Amino acid sequence: MPKIFISYRRDDSSWPSNKLYKDLVDHFGKDNVFIDVYDILIGSNFVKVMEETVKNSDIILVIIGKHYTTIEENGIKRLFIENDHVAYEVSSALKQDKLVIPILVDNAIMPSKTALPNGMKELSHINGFSLREDYWEQSKERLIQALEKVEVGNKQIEGERPVNKTKGETDSNNTNNLIENNLVLARKLYEENDDKGSADIYKNYFDYEGLTPLDMKNIGELYSDLVFEGYTKDIHEAVRWYRKAAEQGNAIAQHKLGHCYENGIGVTQDCEAAVNLYKASAEQGNVNAQYNLGICYTNGIGVEKDYSAALKWFRKSAEQGNAAAQCNLAWYYDTGTGVQQNYKEAIKWYMNSAEQGYANAQYNLGQSYYHGEGVSQDYSAALEWYRKAAEQGKASAQYSTGVCYYNGKGVNKDHSVAEKWFRKSAKQGYQPAIDALKRFKA
Repeated sequence: MPKIFISYRRDDSSWPSNKLYKDLVDHFGKDNVFIDVYDILIGSNFVKVMEETVKNSDIILVIIGKHYTTIEENGIKRLFIENDHVAYEVSSALKQDKLVIPILVDNAIMPSKTALPNGMKELSHINGFSLREDYWEQSKERLIQALEKVEVGNKQIEGERPVNKTKGETDSNNTNNLIENNLVLARKLYEENDDKGSADIYKNYFDYEGLTPLDMKNIGELYSDLVFEGYTKDIHEAVRWYRKAAEQGNAIAQHKLGHCYENGIGVTQDCEAAVNLYKASAEQGNVNAQYNLGICYTNGIGVEKDYSAALKWFRKSAEQGNAAAQCNLAWYYDTGTGVQQNYKEAIKWYMNSAEQGYANAQYNLGQSYYHGEGVSQDYSAALEWYRKAAEQGKASAQYSTGVCYYNGKGVNKDHSVAEKWFRKSAKQGYQPAIDALKRFKA
């Protein structure tokens, strides 16, 4: 069982330090965790107790809050004051080659080398562990899991066969365990849409060789969506990370990078490169890449037009539930493009897409009911689907809704309501609606 020493400054991180102490005591036992406020008896020589405790400890947890390097006394930063107890604890631990672990609290970042006194400068090169108040239980558990794996001397994790290792190998394994636990938390936060929390962790590990393709993809998306604290928002950086992940086979990154190449975002536009990336991603089952590949084959973007190939990829994407692909697949059957015309199949896919709220499918389904193609003619059903698409702002659906009210199709005639919908459509520049309004004025 490792002996753990908690180093902190009360003015900077009293609450999280004391909470962590109590949590660690609950898990490791009081005899294995030390913090000054509870463990130094009245009348004891503070410096001697600290010195002896650091010497007898296996792990030094350095709690770093937002003001760790900036707190002053008489105009001098306290870390630089001679005999400052925090600086003494950390420098003593580093000098003794103890396992020192920076614990970042309150969204603090690792201090730079220049912000630390000479005896502490090595701290800036050590990977830290983020302990977040809003994810306290999860991050605390990951820290405890990492501490449990710490090898004391040449001993391995309790219960495993001992092996002889050098001090450097032991420290390296301990550090990697902490990093991996941090990265697990970063991935979890990202999945939960906590971009800021995820970024606060990832920014400490840009140079870590153990980043997975998933981590690289996540960093790329974070660069494209937000500014890392201390880093500049840069789509070129997003592209660089997408490329790293794509080259290692991450399907989402391949799709994202393909999108960048297709549209010239952060790179010189290269539609052929986009198609190759979409293919690599689509063949792994990425639903969005399958859809975009269908679009490329339909419109001849970076590849010769090939309706059969487009149909193939739209179908793969549609079968995974992509509403846009379902609508496009329905259109192929509706128009007989690249396949034998089949209104019944078209209606099936339009309905699947429309029920997901896809406006184009809702409008096309309205058209099918209005004209009786693939279904029995039903003006009421047509109006229902027109209106759904119209309320999402689709200009052609707004016009068609107006037509139903104007002519009394599926509803009682109401020219005032018809005019309202014509105006909404005309405002978007839809010419049939503009012409309809002219007839109102005539």
